[in-house]
Amino acid sequence: MRTLLYFFLLFFAKETLAQFPIINPEITEQVKKNLRKGIDTSQHGELTLASFNIRNLGNTQRSLKDFETIVGLIDEADIVLFQEVGLGLFGKKGDDIHDLKRLEAIKGIFQAYLGSNWKVMLANQASGTGSARESVMLAHRVQCKGFRITSTEWLEYVDISIERDMALFRITIDSTYSLYLGSVHLTPKDPMRGAQMQNIANWMLENQERPVVVMGDFNWGYQRSSGVENYVGENYLRSLHQSGKIFQPFYHLSYLGKAKEGQLRTNMGFRKGGYFYDQFLTSPAIASEMAEGGIFLEDCGIYAYDLNMDMKKRTRYWEKRHLKGLEKYIKTAKLPKDELYKKILESIHRQSEDFSTYILSDHRVIWMQIQLFE
Repeated sequence: MRTLLYFFLLFFAKETLAQFPIINPEITEQVKKNLRKGIDTSQHGELTLASFNIRNLGNTQRSLKDFETIVGLIDEADIVLFQEVGLGLFGKKGDDIHDLKRLEAIKGIFQAYLGSNWKVMLANQASGTGSARESVMLAHRVQCKGFRITSTEWLEYVDISIERDMALFRITIDSTYSLYLGSVHLTPKDPMRGAQMQNIANWMLENQERPVVVMGDFNWGYQRSSGVENYVGENYLRSLHQSGKIFQPFYHLSYLGKAKEGQLRTNMGFRKGGYFYDQFLTSPAIASEMAEGGIFLEDCGIYAYDLNMDMKKRTRYWEKRHLKGLEKYIKTAKLPKDELYKKILESIHRQSEDFSTYILSDHRVIWMQIQLFE
């Protein structure tokens, strides 16, 4: 007997003080090890959503093999929203016909690697400032286990403040049920980030009749440039979660400021400052539809792909390139390999790791899973 998500609408019609699931704040060594296993594959009737903030998608040094690796990170999900797909592709105006063709070519590459059971689409126009970096791409399966995603539609950009918009999509499941997906990339610094978070939250409160999931790079807990603001956006969202009005699956894992010992991060571990940047926000009823009732790495998770062999190979490649120049200089200048040399080697290793993130991304994939049907 199928349990349709139509019941969401019944939940939204009432004020709720839902007790949301606590998604395993216990981060053990085994949990950290399991991060390498990738996205949990959907079972019958389940839908797995993923969000991936790709760094500099238009990087001219990225090869087809690199795109194949990126697709391999996310192809276990059913729906993926990509942020920052315009970065590196557009010029200053962001509307040149050649720039748009490049973006269409990127879409074609993803379509080719994902295959015929997937549909890839772009928002109808670029968004954001500068190089139109905030363009958004959506990829979803056509046939899932137990249901079919028959159509998808880009609706609009929702204005959430100066310079930033939320791309809003609608997917249709079995031609009867619509799920609304918002994709965001917020400004790093407050107070603008705080205002953007508040605007997103208020938009969700105004749309409680809809089953909504907002995802992307929130730059959660990043820079507090004003003591007055004091993470006003994060605190506002946390209060809405606590009151049962908006569900934040990573609520018990997210923190403000840099990561402390043992804390997870959604940005790559190569940078000095670790942060839990990326987030999901959902309508309250979705909390009761989590596939396993609130278990980290079964209901939601982070794919720590920076530990895989592709990343290690890229790091070694850049190290060799940098070392070649350094060794040649030392030999020509007849310099000794002293303590300074060791420090330079450490610096080269960090730089090589950073270069590698330009090939894949400096963000990890985040995902969540809900039970659509029994």
